[in-house]
Amino acid sequence: SNEQGTTVERLQSYLASTPASSSALTPLNKFVSISRGEELGRKSPYLIQQETAVDHEKYIYHPLLRGGKDIRPFQPPSSRWWIAREAVTKPLERYLSPKLLVVKSTDRLQAALDLQGHVALQTLYLLHLRKPDAPTDDLYFFLALLNSRLLQRYIYVLYTAYKWVQPQIEQHVLAQLPVPIVTAREKEAVIARSKLLVQACGPTGSVVEWKKDKQDIYEEQERALSTLYNTLIC
Repeated sequence: SNEQGTTVERLQSYLASTPASSSALTPLNKFVSISRGEELGRKSPYLIQQETAVDHEKYIYHPLLRGGKDIRPFQPPSSRWWIAREAVTKPLERYLSPKLLVVKSTDRLQAALDLQGHVALQTLYLLHLRKPDAPTDDLYFFLALLNSRLLQRYIYVLYTAYKWVQPQIEQHVLAQLPVPIVTAREKEAVIARSKLLVQACGPTGSVVEWKKDKQDIYEEQERALSTLYNTLIC
């Protein structure tokens, strides 16, 4: 929309002209670490489908997310694929702990919250809270930002629109996404709406009443986030 376009322009101008020490915005990587999943191809023999009739006794398997097809904004991720434990080369705790998943090979920023301990392939970014004592609820705040129209537009206009052949979101671009410095009350309100959206996008959210509520909650969240950014950069 024109409103989002104007906000993106102001955001770009603000970031270019404001020293980091006095900025009301902080890069995303100050709050979360960003890593990638396993460096395996989708046709690896270590990957199996849930229904595949094979002898599972040889290996321990973990649920696997293979990429963007498994990720929908706010929707708890699920997949019918599994990966053998012996093929997981990165620390297993990285996958078992609460995390956000962001699709790499896309021109549209989108994220999901994974509390089910999925392993992921390298086509997904894994975001973990940096502070050991940070509440898991903080992930819902960043989930809202990463699915917001404003940051989707920001990424598209500044970074991915020109990549016609294979659009993708670079890790350094994700790391530098501007996060608004907000009050505890503002943050709690964003988190509460984000939780409602996750619930609405889950298995129980398919009923008609939820579908209407979901759109209303999403629009309310979008207005609130837009106001947060606009207030800080004016």
